[in-house]
Amino acid sequence: MIDDDLEKARDSILTTARRIISLGPICDSCLGRQFAMLATGFTNAERGRSLKSVMAMQASANEDRAFLEELAPSFPPARLKLGRKGEDDAPCSVCLGEMAPANLDLWAERAASALNGWDYRTLL
Repeated sequence: MIDDDLEKARDSILTTARRIISLGPICDSCLGRQFAMLATGFTNAERGRSLKSVMAMQASANEDRAFLEELAPSFPPARLKLGRKGEDDAPCSVCLGEMAPANLDLWAERAASALNGWDYRTLL
C-alpha cells in the first residue's frame, strides 16, 4: 500500500513537471519553484534540475524522443542525447532569464543599493 502511494505521488509530480515543460522552455529555478513545498532543503534550481534529470533518464529509457525534444531547449543533457551540440539554452518562458545566477547577483546589488540608508532589522 505504501509503495502504491509513493508511486502515485511520484507519477503525479513527474506528470505535472512534464505538463509545465510542454508549455515552453523553463529554467531550473522556475521549474523547481513550482514544487517549492516538496523536498525542502533544496534550492529551486536543484529541484528543477533534479526533475529534468529524472525525466530525461525516463525518456531515454523509453526512447521518447518527442519529450527529449521538448526538454532540449532548457536542458543541455537532453540536447546531448539528441546529438545537438553547441546550442545555448533558450530563454525561460517564465522569467525570461531573470533568474539566471548572474542576474540574481545584479538584482541583489540593486536591492542593497536601494536599501542603503534605511535602518532595518528583519526582512519583514
